[in-house]
Amino acid sequence: MAAAFSALLVLPAGHKDWTVPRSCRVILLSRTTMSLEQSITEYNEKRRELIADDRSLRLDSQRKYSATELEADRIVRSIRAQEAETVWSADYPDIPHPFPGMEFLTGLYI
Repeated sequence: MAAAFSALLVLPAGHKDWTVPRSCRVILLSRTTMSLEQSITEYNEKRRELIADDRSLRLDSQRKYSATELEADRIVRSIRAQEAETVWSADYPDIPHPFPGMEFLTGLYI
């Protein structure tokens, strides 16, 4: 397979003319002639590997949890799931986009 090179020019936000500012980045992309499906598959594999590597570096990756901790985690996750369905997905006339973590006074009457 022959390799093809293309360049991706990343311009800063608000850039409107065709001059290349110093603050832009040029990213060279090396692509062999492969299908889009192969590219997506390759991307997903590399993404999974990166996530697994990142998780292995966490301090809690080697820790074994007790039955009480696992039960507490299950309870908190079920409460959050129920809250997501009942509180955060409902329509409120005064609040256009309610979300977890919003300011207290904004979400006071939810």
